[in-house]
Formats: sequence, structure tokens, C-alpha cells
Amino acid sequence: MAVIFSYELDRLGSGNELFDTDIPVFLKDDRLAWVHLDLNEDSVADWLKTNVNYLGDALISALLAEETRPRVSIHDDGMLVILREINHNFGANPEDMVSIRLWIDANRIISVQKRNAKSINDLVDFIKAGNAPSSSEMFIDFLLNQLLSSTTSELEARTIAVDEIEDEIFETGDVKPLEKISVQRRKNIILQRFLRPQKDVVHQIFRSGI
Repeated sequence: MAVIFSYELDRLGSGNELFDTDIPVFLKDDRLAWVHLDLNEDSVADWLKTNVNYLGDALISALLAEETRPRVSIHDDGMLVILREINHNFGANPEDMVSIRLWIDANRIISVQKRNAKSINDLVDFIKAGNAPSSSEMFIDFLLNQLLSSTTSELEARTIAVDEIEDEIFETGDVKPLEKISVQRRKNIILQRFLRPQKDVVHQIFRSGI
């Protein structure tokens, strides 16, 4: 199925799960609603064109596009946001970034994924715990905070790993671990290269509002 999950966010901190024909109804009216879609499903394009065709072909195509470079596109009533997250999926390389794409305006949030994103799963946990975002602004704030927390934790773990290798060299005098440091630093450079464009996107989001 194209829909992974959907929620009404009642602006009071609660979330009610939506199903089937209720989803497009809530997305179209003034209630705040979120739908999360699976890009791996062939039916996702038809779902978007059938249920949220009022967004227009250009925005729908952007949500479906293969291009996942971080960017934000501001429109009169909302914004298209593409973000990247460190890959936390089992067995994956953290540098193999996960794309998060979403359309967000005052009343609706439409997000799509090809692979699981930890920050999205964290948001669902917040909703189930009764701590749902009560506005679109709070939703994007929650999402960016989870992305920042995830990135910070990964970078701190990498720094500690390098420090431990350096301590090993200092204590043993063995220079062979220098190869480990070299590999770790190359991975860090790759990660930073992917994350750097996202910094500008985050600044644009905070400046723009919704």
C-alpha cells in the first residue's frame, strides 16, 4: 500500500490515526493532518494524483523525483523540503544517507520515504505518547531537532572512536592504528560533505516560516 501511516494532529498534543478514505478528507480541510507514503510502492504516484491533486503536478513530481539533494522551495502557502538523515537502518553505512521529502503547509504534511528514517519513527513515537506536534511549525521543529540529535550523536561517537585510537598509539607506540584513524577521518569527511548543504536548508526553513 502507498500509505505507511496517517494521523490527524488535533492541535492539542494528541494524534488520531487515519485510515482509507478519511485520509484525503482530513488533508484537504482545515484540520492538521499528516500522511507518510512509501515511494517503493508503484501506486504512490496514483495516490498522490488522486487524493492531493490540488497541490499541482510540479509539487507532486518533486515528491516523487529521484533527486534527493537537500533543498527547500518556498511557496505562497507552504514549502517543499528535502532533507537527509544519517542511515540508522540495520547493517547500513551511516554515510549512505536517507532522504526525507515532504510538503508542509498550515494544515497538511505529506511526506514520502524510500527507506526508514529514524527521525520519522521518533515523531510517530511522540504522537503515540501523547506529545504530538500541535502545528506545522512544531512538526518541522520536532523533525529538525531529531535530525540534529541524530547527527550530533553520530559525530560524537566518531570523535570518541578517533580519540581511543590515538590513546592506543600513545600508550603502545604502535603506529599501525594510524590506518584506522585515516579510514575514520575519510568517513567523517564524506559525512560532512553530505551534511553541509543541509545547514543552508535549515537556515532557510527557520527564516521562512509556514
